[in-house]
Amino acid sequence: MRGPKRSSTHRRPASSPAQVPQPISRSLRPVGIRRPGSSDPAPLGVYCPLPSAYCLLPTACTSHIVIDSLLLGDDWLERHTYQANGKSFGDNAAVADFWYDAVHRRIMSRSAAFHEVDDPADVRLGRAPGTYPNQPDFTKTHAEGTTVGQVGFESWTHNGFGAYFAAVQGTIRDVATGYLDLATVTGKTGRTRTGSSFEADDLIRHVRLHPSGTLEVGFEKDPASRPAPLLLVRGDERLEGARASTKRCTWLAPWTWGRSL
Repeated sequence: MRGPKRSSTHRRPASSPAQVPQPISRSLRPVGIRRPGSSDPAPLGVYCPLPSAYCLLPTACTSHIVIDSLLLGDDWLERHTYQANGKSFGDNAAVADFWYDAVHRRIMSRSAAFHEVDDPADVRLGRAPGTYPNQPDFTKTHAEGTTVGQVGFESWTHNGFGAYFAAVQGTIRDVATGYLDLATVTGKTGRTRTGSSFEADDLIRHVRLHPSGTLEVGFEKDPASRPAPLLLVRGDERLEGARASTKRCTWLAPWTWGRSL
């Protein structure tokens, strides 16, 4: 599965395999209650590239943790490497009840619900500057526009799950405030209002909610494109305040011609 796409101004450089620590590249020894050498599904399996005794120490090995996931057998997990994404043994082909993917340091499951008592249930997304994966830099802060977290929506292809086609992103303004952005893939190449070019499969931030409450529509939209109206209201519109325009002319869609304003 390809990583989340961003506009070229804020794209995170792809990590090369040499930069990403991986499990030891030899046959994984199943421990726990799964039978050694068996590809039969089991309720719980912990996979460790070191002898079982070492797996008792949480820092001694890198382990997959799999629960009730019929598609993730021993052979599949052995072939799941950092280079396998986009192929038959990558995240794009995985469906799991619960799986801690030790290669990519992520958890995969079918759904999640968070319930609390006398306190809000939280989902917090954060990003630290530094060197991936274990060297946060406490002397630095993020530059404006840095994406610190996002909730993305994936495509489905004949090769399995694909890249994001839409996302809700949180981006930095300064050390205390930030923006909430709505982004989609346009399917076309172009250039944003700030001058950076983007590819057909990059996420482009179309709508931005500023800390002040201002809602900006068309934030990174290609100014050379002439799409349908940026704002389409299907229903009543109520305006309490002044309407200002920085241009002398107003473009009206053909289907609005002849209607009173």
